[in-house]
Amino acid sequence: MVSGTGRQAPGWPELSDDSVVALQALLSDFLVLFESHYLGQIHRYHDERSQENLTQLSFLSEDPDSPPF
Repeated sequence: MVSGTGRQAPGWPELSDDSVVALQALLSDFLVLFESHYLGQIHRYHDERSQENLTQLSFLSEDPDSPPF
């Protein structure tokens, strides 16, 4: 992987199968806890962006009764 500075990122370390599975479980559990705690904010963020997109699209059409094509 190449970063924005042109240097290569260090490679991934070799891990045992047990370590990979344990790390995957830890990350998965963390993600579930994170999403559970911040779910309201995550939804609010996406809902606001969705409303902004709908508002921007409504300004594109001069006549709201005209077909979109």
